[in-house]
Amino acid sequence: MEATDNMEGENMEVVAEGRLNAPLPSRPPQSSNATSPVVPPSRQTIDHFYRKRFVFVTGASGFIGKVLLEKLLRCCPEIAGIFILMRPKKGRTPFQRVEDLCASPIFKGLREVQPAFNEKLIAMQGDVNEEDFGLHSDNLRRLLEETSVVFHVAATIRFDEPLKYAIEMNVISVQRLVGLCRRMTRLKALVHVSTAYANCDRNHIEEMVYQPSLEPQKLIDIIGLLPDKAVEAMTPHLLKTFPNTYCFTKGLAEYCLLKEAGDLPLAIVRPSIVGAAWKEPIPGWIDNSQGPSLLFIANGKGLLRSMTGHRERVMDVIPVDFTANLLIAVGWRTARIYDGGKGSLTVYNGTSGGVNPLKWGELESNMVHSFAKNPLDLAFRRPKMIFTEHPYVFSRALGCSINKLKICISILHETDYLWQLF
Repeated sequence: MEATDNMEGENMEVVAEGRLNAPLPSRPPQSSNATSPVVPPSRQTIDHFYRKRFVFVTGASGFIGKVLLEKLLRCCPEIAGIFILMRPKKGRTPFQRVEDLCASPIFKGLREVQPAFNEKLIAMQGDVNEEDFGLHSDNLRRLLEETSVVFHVAATIRFDEPLKYAIEMNVISVQRLVGLCRRMTRLKALVHVSTAYANCDRNHIEEMVYQPSLEPQKLIDIIGLLPDKAVEAMTPHLLKTFPNTYCFTKGLAEYCLLKEAGDLPLAIVRPSIVGAAWKEPIPGWIDNSQGPSLLFIANGKGLLRSMTGHRERVMDVIPVDFTANLLIAVGWRTARIYDGGKGSLTVYNGTSGGVNPLKWGELESNMVHSFAKNPLDLAFRRPKMIFTEHPYVFSRALGCSINKLKICISILHETDYLWQLF
């Protein structure tokens, strides 16, 4: 990541180490009559940039979104407020969902220094799959008049998502967001969260946007006319070398942003596999069982003991707090370098493999040693892991594991039956 001057380079280095200005205590609100010295943009620190500004976040209830909210509120305590796009879900209204969000353990430390932090979280009922995100007219007006920074985190991250829905969530929603941003009168930065695997069909990925093999808008128009079964049949041919619809649509979204929002203060952040927190808000915190966390849980429980894979390949995982820090810093930097609509789009690859690589073979031994020292509750058997490139070895190991599992289950059932007899 390049810096434009010494101050900027220092700040971005701090972000990379997960120490965005360090945890800041709450500050007493200043009097409305008090005058603050005007700080030129080139001298503003990150927390000063967000001071008295409103931020709009989509996907705030997700893994990255939660950590982003906590970090903004804790380290930028004078932020004016955060608009959160939230839809009703499982019988809970958007406002109730924000209350549930604030009750998360990750906000415990923040609550101790800022007891009323939740007052800065402003729920706006809406859906990225609707025009103008389905916002009520009053909310829409306020959003367009007061928002300075936009973080677009919302997306479907399921690898097996049907192509039509993945395009709706990951591409068309981006186009809708661009339409909103063009009407925002105070917009300073639009930060889009993509993925380091948006261009996984390439051997080397620079911090730039690549042209896809298909024109996104043409694909959207065609798919919109076809029934779901026809799109499903076409999907393998459209994906070509892409492994799933997630990576494919994320790449399309990047190109849409380049073509449709290249004149806006825009940045794209590409994290790799986002894992548990390194330090903030809680070391090791995670709230899902997806990606690497599912692998670790299955191995720690003794359910997964072998996988096909290359031992020398890098498992590129980036802690979620690193990603949140990067997003906040990118918002600040984007506003600084924007030159008034002359193509200031910047791309950031938020990965760890080039700096601190972890190979799958190393992970094999690390997991076994870690769970030996810190075993999980109710483990099925002793954790063990084998990575192999040979399908035959994997199938034999998997077959043995399944047979052992069946034997253990039968013993457990028999034991339970004997206990009931006794």
